[in-house]
Amino acid sequence: MRITKLYYEFLLLVEKNATNNNLNVDISRFVSLFNFTQLKYQSYLLDKRNEDAIRELSPFLKRATLSDNGKYQNYNSYSLPKDYFNFSNLDVRATKGKCKSEKLLVWEVKSENLEELLIDPNNKPDFYARETFYHLSEKGVDIYKEDFEIDKAELLYYRKINPVDMAGYIKIENEEDSTDVDTELLDESLPKVLTATAKLFMANQGDANGYQIQNAQLFSI
Repeated sequence: MRITKLYYEFLLLVEKNATNNNLNVDISRFVSLFNFTQLKYQSYLLDKRNEDAIRELSPFLKRATLSDNGKYQNYNSYSLPKDYFNFSNLDVRATKGKCKSEKLLVWEVKSENLEELLIDPNNKPDFYARETFYHLSEKGVDIYKEDFEIDKAELLYYRKINPVDMAGYIKIENEEDSTDVDTELLDESLPKVLTATAKLFMANQGDANGYQIQNAQLFSI
């Protein structure tokens, strides 16, 4: 849907729920609120991960070979893609001797469990069992190894939705004119996101804690 139409429908929602007719809903404020809300909606769908949520998220699912960020004694470190938003799956290939590029079964572990798992014979990285573990953080992915080499790590992930924009104001950060950029959300997602944007706007009228509305409340219509 065109961003100009979304703005018009947002104004109708706000006016319908307003207790006065003096609300200031300029374009830049709408853009900021809508971008905040559509990211919250992505998180909401990822928390649910039911069949409908996965379908709505499908346009944002990407696959990328991870960039090597350093090799260490018992793990390889990889950088996350710049547009990374949430994890889906990790495909790891490894080599030992004549066994080349074998697929490993991998699972995620918490940082506080790493040392214990690395010395546990039943859980440490094992090429013959074709299994190992990884640790995911904001900085990247660490994939653990023992007596084998990791050849490649391919990540299936959800990218962050691109922000919308709308012509009609000057961007403060770079003093450039704004331009129309439509939302990437599916049409079926828009009623919830628009209603949630209106809820946030009304909640923030004189309330600095308005952004603290829980997702379950925010996206219930």
